[in-house]
Amino acid sequence: MTRPRLTLAMIVRDEESHLARCLDSVEGLVDEIVVVDTGSTDGTMRVASSRGAKVTRLEWTDDFSAARNRSLEQATHDWVLVLDADEVVQEQDALALERQLDDPSLLALELTLVNEYGRGETRSFRSTRLFRNRPEIRYRFPVHEQVTPSIAKLVRDGQGTTALGPIVVRHFGYTPEMIEQRHKTERNRGILRAYLDSGGDDLYIEYQSVRQELTLVGERVLPKKGLPACMDRLDRVRGRMQEPLPPFAPEIFLRLAQGSLALERTDDAVALVEEGIRRTGDRIYFRFFRALLGSDAAALEECVGRPCVADSFETDDQYGGAYPLTALGQLAFRDGKPLQALGRLRQAMRMAPWYASPHVALGRNELERGVPRTALEHFLAAIKTCPDDPEGWVGAAATARRLGLEDQATRWIATVLEKLPLHGPALALARESGIDGLPNPGVPGV
Repeated sequence: MTRPRLTLAMIVRDEESHLARCLDSVEGLVDEIVVVDTGSTDGTMRVASSRGAKVTRLEWTDDFSAARNRSLEQATHDWVLVLDADEVVQEQDALALERQLDDPSLLALELTLVNEYGRGETRSFRSTRLFRNRPEIRYRFPVHEQVTPSIAKLVRDGQGTTALGPIVVRHFGYTPEMIEQRHKTERNRGILRAYLDSGGDDLYIEYQSVRQELTLVGERVLPKKGLPACMDRLDRVRGRMQEPLPPFAPEIFLRLAQGSLALERTDDAVALVEEGIRRTGDRIYFRFFRALLGSDAAALEECVGRPCVADSFETDDQYGGAYPLTALGQLAFRDGKPLQALGRLRQAMRMAPWYASPHVALGRNELERGVPRTALEHFLAAIKTCPDDPEGWVGAAATARRLGLEDQATRWIATVLEKLPLHGPALALARESGIDGLPNPGVPGV
């Protein structure tokens, strides 16, 4: 039997420094390379041509789907694999893939994608990246483009099935260096806004527009200035979701719960976690937050080591690792078991060296024990580990006040409130310190 033949379809722009690595990773996997260039000014096209790619120029119109679909039009083989230049095929099982592609009922495969965020932090999700070369299968939406709707229609019409494929793709485009280099956030925000302003009313785009404004640190959404408005918009998306729920429904409940916690609306968070479980299934992140909110040590123990199955949106492996371990360490301190707490927190640090919360937990414990200088060392370690996590700064400021370092405490509090004017502990500490000019969380839009 002839091996199924694959076309790699890509869209690129100024990817000279990344493209070769991507193409090298698919050597022996694909039989044809199609590259659509949307305006490179570097050596991208030369790199593509040197690898035997069929290169086409396309004028950029702020529409990723248009570029994707042009690449699909150029494909000549039965199957299409879609990658970006900042992605590599990290793992593949060629025999298993061949067996799947030989299935005449199969329309598409979801692949596991792993986003790199730097400092060892990763988040995984599943994305439809390998599918039959059929004219009905095309991308939609100008940004965060999706091929899934056209495939889902064929499945509903009884024309085939989908499955999870034996390929893992690693994506490096969300490391801090890459984001700064490419200005991805500003670009995507502008395209989303233009789509919505033009009358676009798709639930998926509204969801993507809101999630673009959320900032995650570990398992928490940060209380940025516009968070209440984001929560209102997400809640409207939740209200518009109909059965069968869209693939991104679990994230709606998760982000609403996280946002509620950031705004200190604990009862809302509990209700949203329970609704998420009831309507989308008992996922590891819901189980973690249910245990965390209930201070349920036994349930947190059950989370440790449990795999975090990739969803259609980013999910974090640490819901079965550093997050419950840190919570267990905090509970052990509370229950007067310091050795057990230290063991849990050190284990969390080993699993997620980018995660600041174990350092914060150690600092808080030392502060409660009346050892502020040691506490300060832990809080400064938290800041060094993750400067974007406000808890290290707040802990350091509280400790500085205890040590009589009021000027330093004021600077650290200001560091938090400058970016996160709704951060409750920082606001409380600022009021205790008599800092003027505090933001008013009750002002609409804040």
